[in-house]
Amino acid sequence: SSYVQGVAWDPLSHMLVSQSADRSCRVYSARKTKRNKNSKQYRLATTIKRRLFEDVSSKTENQAQNANYATASESAEHAASSAKKTPTGHNLFCDETVQTFFRRLAFSPDGTLLAAPTGNLLLLEENLKKNTATTGSKAGNIHTLHIFHRDSLKKPAFYFPFEYATCVVQFSPMIYKKRRSQKRQGCEDKDNEHNDNDNDTGDEWTNFPYRMVFAVASLKRVAFFDTESR
Repeated sequence: SSYVQGVAWDPLSHMLVSQSADRSCRVYSARKTKRNKNSKQYRLATTIKRRLFEDVSSKTENQAQNANYATASESAEHAASSAKKTPTGHNLFCDETVQTFFRRLAFSPDGTLLAAPTGNLLLLEENLKKNTATTGSKAGNIHTLHIFHRDSLKKPAFYFPFEYATCVVQFSPMIYKKRRSQKRQGCEDKDNEHNDNDNDTGDEWTNFPYRMVFAVASLKRVAFFDTESR
């Protein structure tokens, strides 16, 4: 319902994804035509627009049943009030108030990841306490870059918080070797202990056997990331 500001082609030639100023990403799946087997037709498969929290109504109902309220009317009022306080979800992308002509999303060179800029994320107080990755962030809406897995495009797998709205993301077309040396089979125990620090993969946010590099441009700066470290 608004201007398309970014298009990404799937390296595996199975999808086409567009991002618009109407706060949505549209995923089109490729299908071969009957008349010409060499040509493909793209049809809308899904729309990425909102992030939904877990079902608030069912959660409050269970709480009302387990609690020992004086009357049934009291429990109903408590469930209704708690449902009003907790939001059911939020929009994943910023609206047209972001002053940019670009929302250039991109696939990783292996086609596994989809990075979408101009992201918006609602952080709740309870989520900040549970998730250590958001340390330093305040509750409320923040600017992000959303990372989706191609097998699960309905909700982001990762997000990168930014001070300002992001507008462009671009992956390097090359796939690189990991900088950390891998453990060799048959090594002695002493060698393994000595190399523990070099082989620690606790900071990796993906389990790829290789490394991919990408750059993200916000309204104020450019940041570089890779899939081997946070």
